[in-house]
Formats: sequence, C-alpha cells, structure tokens
Amino acid sequence: MGAKLAAAAHPADDRGMQWDLILDSPAAIAVAAKQSVRRWRLAQLSRTLPALVPRYCDIGAPECPEGTIVVDFAATLGQLLNCKLAHRDVPFWTPKWRGDLASAVSGGQWPQTRRAAVPAWGIEDLNCQLCHQQPGTLLHRWCCDATRPLEGWPVAPSRVMLVTDRIRQDRRQLLQTRAMLALRLPQPPKRLSEWFTWHLSPPETIGDSTWYLDGSMLDGDWPDYRAVGFAIVVVSSSGNLLAYGNGCPPNWCCTAAAAETWALFVALSCCPFPPSIRTDCLALLHAAEGGLARATSAQRPSLAFGRKLAVLWMVT
Repeated sequence: MGAKLAAAAHPADDRGMQWDLILDSPAAIAVAAKQSVRRWRLAQLSRTLPALVPRYCDIGAPECPEGTIVVDFAATLGQLLNCKLAHRDVPFWTPKWRGDLASAVSGGQWPQTRRAAVPAWGIEDLNCQLCHQQPGTLLHRWCCDATRPLEGWPVAPSRVMLVTDRIRQDRRQLLQTRAMLALRLPQPPKRLSEWFTWHLSPPETIGDSTWYLDGSMLDGDWPDYRAVGFAIVVVSSSGNLLAYGNGCPPNWCCTAAAAETWALFVALSCCPFPPSIRTDCLALLHAAEGGLARATSAQRPSLAFGRKLAVLWMVT
C-alpha cells in the first residue's frame, strides 16, 4: 500500500506522513490505516475501471508542480447506504433504493449484454428484453422506454453540473451507471512540523492572568483539505492585553478540538505552573475532568496524543 517502516516505532503511510507508535494515539493510527487501505483499494479499482481515476489534475493546470491527490466519494455513498445523509442533501433520494445503489456500485447489475457474454448460458440476443430496440447495456437503461420515467429523469442541480461538465464522457458514464467518481486535485501544502508564534510576547512576570485558548478548522467536510489552527490570548486581571499568538498543531491534528488541545499543551509548556485557563471546547473540559486515564485513552483519536496529553492531568 506504499507504507514504509524506517524504524520499528516510526512507520510512514502511503502519503509520507510519519507516525510514532509510542506517542500517537492507537485510535488515530487505526483511522490513518483505514484511509491508506481505502486509497489502495481505489488504486486497484482504477486498474479494472481505467476511467475512474484521471491522469491529469481536474482543476487548474494539468500538471501540478506541488503534486496531486485523488479524492473519491465513497464516503458520501456510504452515508447514503447507511441513511446518515439527509434527504435534502440528495434530492429525490429515498432509503428504499439503498439495495439498488449497492448493487450498481459493486457491479451487481446484469444487463442483457453482460448476460450474453457468459458462454455457458448460451444467450444470443443482445437486445434489451424490455424494449427489444437496442442492446441492453447499463447506459441503455437511461433511455429505455420501459425504464425511463414518464416525466424523465431528474435534472442534476446546477452545482453538480459544474463538475460533470468538466469531466470526460467516459467518467460521466461511470458516474451515471456505477455512481463512482474520483477527482484528481492539487495537493495541499504539507505541515512538516507544528509551530507557534507570539505576536505580542508575554512579559517575564505575568502575575495574575488568564489564558484564553481557541482552536478552529476550515473545510471540515473534506478531510484531505482540512486546515486547523489555534490561538492563545493572555489577559491580566485588570483586563489589559498581555500577550497573544497563533500556531499550527502537528499534521495528525485534524479537528478543532484537537487543535485546541494542542493549544493547551503549548500554554502549559510556556508556564512553570498551570495558569488560569479559559476554553469553550466542551470535549477538552470533559477530558480534563476524566483525568489522566480518560485523556490518554487509546480509543480517543482526536484527543489522545500519548504522553503529550498527559499535561491535562495538571489542570484537574
């Protein structure tokens, strides 16, 4: 799957991301392993369905100097199959079609031409057995008089047409008949390491002050393009601004809660004794209330950063 093992405790996934089996959360590593398997599976599917994964970038210049990544929409299909996607997000969809969708995606549909391709069945008639006018193919079902609704098929929303109008005909047919789509997009910049910068450095003696933490995330619906960051603001007891700064957590921090947790780690690293801290992240507060065992639990992919998160115990 493209993974590498430079050292026994420091593997790298197929995208070159380094992991630490001693410090990093087992749950987070498990999620990364599943994502690597999904990318490997997509590569295998592209060998059988060459039109699935494009060779060139779908946005901007065909060749991207920074590299490209392939984004598939299997997760969206999974939400439809598991009824976890609201109907308003997919017009005209009803749960009763889940079996049909699963059959189409997995290649379980057998039109007449596919049945005739099995020599043992001895089928010579290639025409659709419903209309007997054209060869029975997956694509023919969209124009067959027996299967096409009287009012015609629903028209795709305009935002969908912005995508389908830019891809080749063979890719549109694959989307139409198998509900499969993959886009090759520019690769976002990699975060090689975490960083934090004080824009107003705190004085040597802070005294009675309050540290405000905040973490944020952009493009949360697109895991490959998520951008997370955090900020720290220090205010005196009289309300004067003493210091502020912002930073970026390690590349395995991919949620707002994880970014705010890293902000806590940075804040505690800057102080010999835990200061008064304010946060609006409820998950962070629950982790602190649960103590060291909960904060560093192996089942917490967003908050359990191994020994680094043990600093939460200092504020309980």
